[in-house]
Amino acid sequence: MTFVHPGILGWILLAFSALLLLLQTAIGAYFAILFLLSPFRRPRPLPEEAPTTRFSLVVPARNEENVIRRVLDSIAALDYPKDLLRLFVIADNCTDATAAIARDCGAEVLERYDLERCTKSEALSWAFYDRGLLAGDSEAICIIDADNIVEPSFLRHVERWIRTGYAVVQGRCESHDPDSSFAGSFSDLFFTLGNRFWHLPLANQGVSILNYGTGVAIRVDHLRRIGWNTSSLVEDTEFGLQTILAGQSVHYCDEAEYMAEHANSFATLWKQQRRWLSGIVECGRLYFKDVLRRWVKGRDRNALTGVVKLLLPLLCVLTLVQLLFGPLATFAILGPQAVTPLTMLAGVAYFLASGFLSAVLILAFDGKLSMRKWRGILMFPIYPFFLGAVAFLSIVHPKRHWETIDHGTAQSVEPISPA
Repeated sequence: MTFVHPGILGWILLAFSALLLLLQTAIGAYFAILFLLSPFRRPRPLPEEAPTTRFSLVVPARNEENVIRRVLDSIAALDYPKDLLRLFVIADNCTDATAAIARDCGAEVLERYDLERCTKSEALSWAFYDRGLLAGDSEAICIIDADNIVEPSFLRHVERWIRTGYAVVQGRCESHDPDSSFAGSFSDLFFTLGNRFWHLPLANQGVSILNYGTGVAIRVDHLRRIGWNTSSLVEDTEFGLQTILAGQSVHYCDEAEYMAEHANSFATLWKQQRRWLSGIVECGRLYFKDVLRRWVKGRDRNALTGVVKLLLPLLCVLTLVQLLFGPLATFAILGPQAVTPLTMLAGVAYFLASGFLSAVLILAFDGKLSMRKWRGILMFPIYPFFLGAVAFLSIVHPKRHWETIDHGTAQSVEPISPA
C-alpha cells in the first residue's frame, strides 16, 4: 500500500483523529484502571446486629394504578422492623385510582395538585418541606419509584451503610423482564455495564457514584444541611453532584437489589436517553467548573466521578464522530486504494465482532450469560451509534420539559411543564 501525501485536509483529519484517539485512550484508561484495581464482588451477608435506623419510604406516583400495588406489596415484604418504617405515596396530580389503591395497601397518601410545577423533583420537594417529611423523626428517606420491586433484604443492606455515616446509599438496579424485547435487553446490558464495571469498582475503593433517583436512601440530616434544590431533568445526578460538592459521597451498595421496568421499545428508550443526556448537559453547565476545580485542587476522587459523568455526552458524540469519519480519514491519508468494498466489509465485520464479544464478556463476568441474552448481544454494537446520536441532539437541542414515558406493564405519565 502506497502512502499518499495527505494535503491540508488530510493533515486536519489526521490531527482530529489523533485527538479523538487520545481522549478515548484517556477515558478508556480511567475505566480500565478503576476496574482492575478492584474488579470482584465482595459478598456481604446480612448484618448480624438488629436494625436501628428509622426510615421514611417515599413512592412518587402519577397515574400508576397498574403497578402501585406491586411495589407496595414488595415494600410490605421487606425484612425490616415495621415499627422503624413509615410509608408515604405522593399521589402527584393523579386522575386514576393510584391514591385509593395506596391507601388500601396501608400507605400514608400525600395528594398533590399542581399542574404548573409537576416534575418528580418538585413533588419530592413539596413532600419534604410542605408536608413535613424532613421535620419528622425519621433518620433517612428512601425513594422508590412506582414501577420498582424491592428485594426483601434491600433495606437491611442499605441500613448498614446509612448507620456507618454515609450521606446517600444507592442500591443495584436490575430489570423486571430483561429478555422480553430488544430494547429491554439493550437497557439491561447498559445497566449491567454501569453497575459491574464502574459503580462496583468505585464502591470497592470507597469512591462516590452518582445516584439514580430511585432505590436510593438519603440521611435526613444531610438533606436538611444541603437542601433539596434541583432544577434539571436529572434530579438524581444533580443531587449527587451537590452531595459531592458538600464533601459527602454516594455509596453504591451492590447487595441492595431492586428491579425496575426498563424501556420496552426503542422509541421509549430514545425518549429516556434524550431526557437523561439533556439533563446531564444542563448539569454540566451548572456544575462542571465546580467539580473540576474540586478534583484538581483537592485531589477529590469523588469529584472525578462527577467530572467523568458530565463529560459522557461529549465523549459519546466524539466516539460517533470517529466511527463515521474514520473511513474518510483513511481515504485522505492512505489514498483511495485503502478504502475498497472489501476493506469496508472487513471493518464492519471487525466492529460487529468486537461488539458481540464485549457484550458476551460483560454478561459472563456478571454471571448473566445465557441463551436468553441474545437480543442484548445482537444490539450491543449499535450502542455507540445510538448514544452518540442521542448525545449530539441533547447538546445542540437539549430537552427542556417532561414527556409521557411508556414503562411497559403500565404507562407512567411524566407531565409536560413549560419549556
